[in-house]
Amino acid sequence: MNIDTGRTVLALDELLTELGPPELADLVQYTPPGYSDQAQAAAAAMAAEVAAARATGMFDDAAGRLVDEHPSWVRLPLLAALVGWWRGDADVCIHDPHPDRPQPVHAAAWRPNLVVCSACSHLLRAPRRRTCGGCGHTAPDVTAFATIAGGFSYTAAVCDGCRYWRAAA
Repeated sequence: MNIDTGRTVLALDELLTELGPPELADLVQYTPPGYSDQAQAAAAAMAAEVAAARATGMFDDAAGRLVDEHPSWVRLPLLAALVGWWRGDADVCIHDPHPDRPQPVHAAAWRPNLVVCSACSHLLRAPRRRTCGGCGHTAPDVTAFATIAGGFSYTAAVCDGCRYWRAAA
C-alpha cells in the first residue's frame, strides 16, 4: 500500500467511525442517481450472496454489522482493499470489475490486492490453515468470516478468542 492510499484509508476510517448512520445516509444525495441505483442493487445482491454462503456453512458471518462496528484489524484492511480498487491499484479478475460499474465484488485478507467479481470469487478460496487477523494465531480451526460494505465483500479469519460477535448457532 502506498502512502497516499494509507492516508486515504485512515481519513475514510475516521469519517466512517465519527459519522453515524443518519449522517452517512445523507452523503448518498451527492451521488449521481443512476450510480446510486446501481450501487444499491449491488449491495442487495451482495447481501443475498453472503446470506446464501452463510446458509451453506461456508463461513461464519459478521456482515450484519456497520463498518464502524468492526475492530480496526478488520476495518483498515477492508478499507485498504476498497481504496486500492477505487484508485486502480488492485489486481482484478478477467471480468475487470470497476468502481464506475457497481456490482458485487470480493476481496480477502489472504489474497491482498486482489478484487474479483462474484463469478471469480473462487480465486479467493480460503486456505486450509488460516491466520487470525486479530492475534496472528494460525490453525485449521480459525474461522473465515465475511463482512460487507455495500457491494464490497471482505473475507478474513478469526479465532475464538478474537471473535467479536456471537457465533452462529
